[in-house]
Amino acid sequence: NSFNILNSFDPDILARFNNNAQKIAERMRLGIPITIATDPRHVAENNPGAAIFTPTFSQWPNQLGLAATRDTNLVREFGDIARQEYRSVGITVALHPMADLATEPRWARINGTFGEDAMLSAMMTKAYVLGFQGDSLDGQGVACMTKHFSGGGPQLDGDDPHFAYGKDQAYPGGNFDYHVVPFTEGAFPAKTAQIMPYYGIPTGQTSEDVAFAFNKDIITVLLRDSLGFEGVICTDWGIITDTKMGE
Repeated sequence: NSFNILNSFDPDILARFNNNAQKIAERMRLGIPITIATDPRHVAENNPGAAIFTPTFSQWPNQLGLAATRDTNLVREFGDIARQEYRSVGITVALHPMADLATEPRWARINGTFGEDAMLSAMMTKAYVLGFQGDSLDGQGVACMTKHFSGGGPQLDGDDPHFAYGKDQAYPGGNFDYHVVPFTEGAFPAKTAQIMPYYGIPTGQTSEDVAFAFNKDIITVLLRDSLGFEGVICTDWGIITDTKMGE
């Protein structure tokens, strides 16, 4: 019962579509509300699957720019403003922030991170989530789906696992735990409602070299049992390869 809005529309069109979708859900037998999700819309970037430039929303720096301010109050204020704009058109889930660390400068998505410093990223992630969700998520908040557990930044050769050739992640010096810090010290203290694992394989870190989303050591042992996360875990999009996005 969750939908992802992938395009930019005028606010009245977004609101009307989302309200009509909710009305349809209310008429169903169980009457369970749907959730409307989106990738970031407040940045000057348009890359389907990563960010959606929406000129009718307020425009802000991307996460890397926010991190450069070192101002957690500003980041929380951004989150609160973005929350209000999302709720005004019926969006209830933010497919962000990215808590990945930019330890591989060749990776194409570092502009969507808070940088390579784990503690700075943790501080910014916490403020970001609190801005969207508030101290306690209620009917006026927007649920954050923090990604990509347990850290999608250390891509081998800078390739990206959206593509088959970029499936491997590398951990020089055994720094796997370093990439988990923005989650344990940022997202989880802020009570992020949801978590998204990445497509990549944490090579040599678990009992099986399989992708995060299929990896019992990552999802069950680490995220659920060790870290005690009880919220929603949502795979990244298109994880089932025989199903095209949008179907």
